[in-house]
Amino acid sequence: MKRILSLALAAALLSAWPAAQAATAKPSTATKYPFLWRIEGKERSNQHFKSYLLGTMHLGDRRLVDIPEVVDKALAGADALYCELAMDEAQKMAPQMMLKMQLPPGESLSGQLPRDLYARLDARLRKLGTSAKRFDRFRLWGITVLVTQLEATKAGMTESLDMTLYKDAKSDGLTVGGLETFEEQLDALSQTNKQDSIALLRKSLDYMAQLDKSGKSAIGVMLDAYLTGREDALLDAAEESMGTDTELNDRVMRPLLEARNVKMTERIIEKIEKDPKKSFFFAIGALHFVGKEGIITMLRKKGYKVRRVTPPQPTWEEFLALRQRLEDMRRKTQTLERELAAAKK
Repeated sequence: MKRILSLALAAALLSAWPAAQAATAKPSTATKYPFLWRIEGKERSNQHFKSYLLGTMHLGDRRLVDIPEVVDKALAGADALYCELAMDEAQKMAPQMMLKMQLPPGESLSGQLPRDLYARLDARLRKLGTSAKRFDRFRLWGITVLVTQLEATKAGMTESLDMTLYKDAKSDGLTVGGLETFEEQLDALSQTNKQDSIALLRKSLDYMAQLDKSGKSAIGVMLDAYLTGREDALLDAAEESMGTDTELNDRVMRPLLEARNVKMTERIIEKIEKDPKKSFFFAIGALHFVGKEGIITMLRKKGYKVRRVTPPQPTWEEFLALRQRLEDMRRKTQTLERELAAAKK
């Protein structure tokens, strides 16, 4: 029972997913291009800020927890750190969390899933050292999160990047906290109806099976994309994992992410506006920052000046495309100059 409880807590604690490779892993170089932005000011205003936004992964691969110097420096100068959740408070919510993840009396996971999908889930869990029967009281949304969590555990994960930052900040005397409450995260996850939850689980298992054929893992794909520091690579990896059912994604996944982004953007603004002289450090899952509905875009739309501190170098293809655009602009300028000269004659 204790093992099931600990797995349940880890599964629901999205922002505190275990991670950091086993102690036998070889040291890795920190990423050169962390998803680090600085909030510097506001348009049409003399107001200045010195707060930072760090896009994390809720994992602890050595390449993640080996924190880049630029990130370490920004955190060292901060007055407060806010993650998605206050990690210590989340641990106190264990009993309430367990209740929310459990089905009502008389209901079971095996009774809610189609037989073929339940069999596939059981096969996947057995590969991970457990079985579907052990989680027969789990709600559908909880079991979907659990599978991903167990994949991370299988990879030798222990403590997440978010937790590492949180502990370091707390030990250094910084104010620490969360932009969301645990209840808000659980409520957001549990809003999906039964039909969509089944579809999401099926899609998740399909994607994992597809990656198995190429010797990859869902976590590995996302981690590789994250370490490039490229926003487009991260978005592409996320899109791939979401599959081709655009209707399901538009109905469930994107609104869920966007709603949380709106809320966290409002709370970031509230904190930096309340005390602009303080340096806040916000460490949130990187996918919340990027894209058209990301927090960075939302902040800029509200007039805040946000600058990427360590943007990745352009690829050769991007360089060639940029050179071509500049050449096209040069030709258009020459054409306009000739037309203007001819008009003056």
